[in-house]
Amino acid sequence: MMVFLLYLLANTGVAVDLDEAYQREFAYLRAEKEALQERLTQLKSEAVTRAASAETEVERLQSRLMGLRTERTLAEDVLLDAERAQTTRDEQNDLMEATLFQADSTLKGFDVPEGEATATDQAVGLTASFEEVSRRLAEAGQVRTEQGEFFLSDGSVVTGQVVHVGRIANYGVSNDASGSLIPVGEGKLQIRDGASNTANALASSTVIDQLEIFVHEGIDKRIDEASEKTLGMWVQNGGVVGLVIIGLGFAGVVLAFLRVLGILRARGGAYLPRKVAGLLETGKWGDAFAMVADETNPTERVLSMVLQAGQSEHASLDDTAAEAILAETPAIERYGSAILIVAAVAPLLGLLGTVTGMIGTFDLITEFGTGDPRMLSGGISEALVTTQMGLIVAIPMLLLGNLLNRMGEEVIGRLEISALTVINRMHKPAGTTAPTTPGAHLPGAPLVSGVAL
Repeated sequence: MMVFLLYLLANTGVAVDLDEAYQREFAYLRAEKEALQERLTQLKSEAVTRAASAETEVERLQSRLMGLRTERTLAEDVLLDAERAQTTRDEQNDLMEATLFQADSTLKGFDVPEGEATATDQAVGLTASFEEVSRRLAEAGQVRTEQGEFFLSDGSVVTGQVVHVGRIANYGVSNDASGSLIPVGEGKLQIRDGASNTANALASSTVIDQLEIFVHEGIDKRIDEASEKTLGMWVQNGGVVGLVIIGLGFAGVVLAFLRVLGILRARGGAYLPRKVAGLLETGKWGDAFAMVADETNPTERVLSMVLQAGQSEHASLDDTAAEAILAETPAIERYGSAILIVAAVAPLLGLLGTVTGMIGTFDLITEFGTGDPRMLSGGISEALVTTQMGLIVAIPMLLLGNLLNRMGEEVIGRLEISALTVINRMHKPAGTTAPTTPGAHLPGAPLVSGVAL
């Protein structure tokens, strides 16, 4: 059926119409293609134009950017130069102000511009300050005499000739007294004992061979001549802590003296071991007992206990001797630890006093400031006195304590040697036998074949 229909369509006028329609559609599509190609060509041309224009704009902007960067660099250089110039001006201004401030502090009685003074005023003030300094330096190299007032040593005021040796020394000559002058504050001067010949010679312009001079810094600051330090002043400067250190030092000396006496007492009887050993070798046990019977020193007591042990085993005699030596050791070593404790505690107390004194000094700084160096140095000096006291006590106590400990060890060593000497002789008797009962030998008891009756 379908084949038939197709045959009919192929052999009728319908086929002609389809061909024409196809041709028309083809022609339309070709025209559209041509239009699109033309539009594409136009768009490409516009794109090329826009790209060229964009490149031109980019080059222009890049050129502008480079110009701006160059301008920024130049501006930064100008700004840096301006900052450097401002810094230099500030430094010069600070230097100017510091110089004027120093001039105002040094040149008493001279008007120096301060505060918000203009640069011109500062320059004028600086020039005037240098001129005043030059004048005063020239004046400092001269000896001038003028009429003036000064105080005598009793505090009364007199009028006379005042001889100024530059700005470092002064002399006063009056009908009442003459001599060198020392500043007492606020520009006042007071006569000082001595140098009267020098004062009279300078006042009369007479040349002398020897010039007695008291040099000072200036007449504005008071000068108090340092008094000679005594032991009482030294102790007073140490305060309560210093008194404790001194008391501790005296206690250490007493303990050391007592220990020396104990060691000297313990060193007695150094000859006994040899004599007792000789008596034992000859069989004179009674005489040996009699020699150590008093027990007035550690050697006699140790040897007495060994002899009372009789003819025991060697180990038993060693134990007896060790026990006797241990019983004597506390008395020999007495006060040794206490002396070393004094040597250790004394510098710590000195440090405590120093810390306490420094706290007081800083309190003075808080209240009065640092305007007077003498006050600060005096406080620090007093604070360090306790440290000095502690070291003065500690060093001798440390040396003496170690020396006495060494002497005590030597005494204990001698006791050990003494006991060992006697024990060895007890086990090597010459033709006699030691008593088997402790204390069987009494002094003067008769001997039969070396055995007590």
